[in-house]
Amino acid sequence: MAIFLSGTEARLGALNIAPAVLLPPLPNIVSEWSSIVPLICHLASVRDDYKTTGDVALLGRVSIGLFPKLGTLAGLSRLLSQGPDYLDQASTRGGSSRTVWDVQWGSVFPLANGAASAAIVEYARHRHAQKHTRIPEAVPSPKDNKPRTVQEKSTTSSSSSDGDYQKSAHKPLVTEKWRPLSERQFRRYQTLYVLRFKRERKTTGRNFKFEDIGQTTTFHVFSFIVLISIAVALSFVGSYGTAVVIIMSAISRITTQRVSVLRPTGYLQNNESHDACMLVAPHQNANVWYLYVGDRSIVDTLLNKPMLAVPQNQYNWLVAKWLAFAHLLHIAAMTFTAGQRGWDGVCMVALLAIDRVLRWHFCTKTYARDWLEREGYTVDIESFEFSGRAPMIGAIQLYSGSKVTRWMDDIFVPHPRRDAWLENMINGGEIKGLPSHDVEWVRRATYLSQTGARIMKEKLNWQGV
Repeated sequence: MAIFLSGTEARLGALNIAPAVLLPPLPNIVSEWSSIVPLICHLASVRDDYKTTGDVALLGRVSIGLFPKLGTLAGLSRLLSQGPDYLDQASTRGGSSRTVWDVQWGSVFPLANGAASAAIVEYARHRHAQKHTRIPEAVPSPKDNKPRTVQEKSTTSSSSSDGDYQKSAHKPLVTEKWRPLSERQFRRYQTLYVLRFKRERKTTGRNFKFEDIGQTTTFHVFSFIVLISIAVALSFVGSYGTAVVIIMSAISRITTQRVSVLRPTGYLQNNESHDACMLVAPHQNANVWYLYVGDRSIVDTLLNKPMLAVPQNQYNWLVAKWLAFAHLLHIAAMTFTAGQRGWDGVCMVALLAIDRVLRWHFCTKTYARDWLEREGYTVDIESFEFSGRAPMIGAIQLYSGSKVTRWMDDIFVPHPRRDAWLENMINGGEIKGLPSHDVEWVRRATYLSQTGARIMKEKLNWQGV
């Protein structure tokens, strides 16, 4: 039959060696397709180092999957051999550079643990999926031309001259009839996710989970024996490439269990008296922003401090050398399977599918959840939609209670209109020395910022940070 391989090719394969157990021949399309799919689908991306560093930071140890991507072992080898240099390149940037603005201190710096913080955000958003709270974008027309601050509105009684403004400022959260985004006037809406971290009292013991079994020495030894047995069985049927991949994975998993990954000095420690209020975004002109508030020990560790340190000892050096060699062995095994074809490719596709299922179960959201529970923290998330950047930045400034404004200098360049807006928003008073167009902008931005800050405090039920 033309669609089947010849008996000799099916039995001997690329090595021209007959396997101990003969399997039936495969159609050409199945043989060729299955031999090349693992090589194409299992290549590590440019962000693999970035993701690997995040997993190690959250786990506090090196973890290798059943079928690591081609290039992952080389990245782990560089982590163990280069240490801080590798972390600076992989964890800080990783193809997804982000900037942190410290609202309390006014400093600006690159995000230190991009993958770990992204995993925390993903976990929080997955756990608290909900719609955005939209901040009103319509401004009432007060009878007088003197806007008031939030503090003045809360302490001053309503009068006939400012009654409209006063009432509108204290309406419920929904102050206008909202229409779908497609029907509203087009604006560059800004989405703000507020992540609130809180330290909880640590218990004497943590609830047992199924994942905890995988950290015992007995499980590691048992899984090593099982994997080696599977590899031997695969070699009997001629699936030498898949057998080599499994043996390489088994040895790598057992050797990395003793790799020492330390938590550096200052890990989850707060050296300030106030809580955190740090804004994160990819750049100054972003559409989606993340505000980290609450316990400063975890926020500062996630965004500003290293979360792991790899000591340069003899054992780590030896494991790094083995992983570098295993990377070459990995390449040889997968390319051999692509040339071998036949049942070897089918077995590797099956191994790829099993690995994907395991990765789906032990994903980064699981790592983030376990890390928060292990360290004794909780995270809540709320999202808000602002009509523009100025109302959002102003609301954050008022919500924080900080008097420092230099943190926003590269978002809003210092300008007389910006200075008048900040002064009017925080302290109130007359708007002087500006053209009428700028005066109107200041009034609108002031009102929307104050309204946004009030809604944030009501929604979060937390009076500032």
